[in-house]
Amino acid sequence: MGSPKPVLAETFPLERAADAFRSSIEGHVRGKIAVTAGDEG
Repeated sequence: MGSPKPVLAETFPLERAADAFRSSIEGHVRGKIAVTAGDEG
């Protein structure tokens, strides 16, 4: 038996945190929303 894995619906850069919040309150998201900060590459 494996461990459960979280479902990541969408990621947003920190500059778009307001968009991430709007997306979460609209109720159409299935999974988690992540806000990233800093360089990813």
